[in-house]
Amino acid sequence: MENRKRLRPPEAAEYLGTSTSTLAKWRMAGNGPPYSKLGGGRIISYDVGDLERYAEGRRRRSTSEPAPAGEQNARAGRPRPGVINGGASTLDLTLPVKELEFSTRVTNALLADGIDALHELLGKTEAELLGIPNLGKVSLAEIKSTLRKRRLRLGMEIAPGLEAGEKNFDEESRAARRRTRR
Repeated sequence: MENRKRLRPPEAAEYLGTSTSTLAKWRMAGNGPPYSKLGGGRIISYDVGDLERYAEGRRRRSTSEPAPAGEQNARAGRPRPGVINGGASTLDLTLPVKELEFSTRVTNALLADGIDALHELLGKTEAELLGIPNLGKVSLAEIKSTLRKRRLRLGMEIAPGLEAGEKNFDEESRAARRRTRR
């Protein structure tokens, strides 16, 4: 058997220019580079040749090129922020808090206070969140940062007339532009 160079997840992640948590998600979803489990399944390693082939298979000439077969978003089938749908960007506001990638502390504090979905969180103010046990300034900063990545903020009003689970970002963008012109 040929002695081939193998990398542990931190080195493999660095090699691919991603994080170890992304590699773990790819392993769980079955859409990342091939890997081996050694030592009774406790040691994960990647063959450098497999990593090279995986990276080569994802090369693009343009951002408009379609993704290779089998490469999908981890939440395929659910609306994502920024997806164009009938001229308006939509977002599933019924998304569970558990899926918002908060730390365990933040997730547990929100769930304990009865905030189970994204739309419930968006209706809260900073002061209301700071009143939740085990949720302080650092946790609040984490929440605001995560929402900002999705182009959301605390205290957002949901436009009336939209189906449950959808938010009209075009309308909010127009309103924001009008406010800045004044």
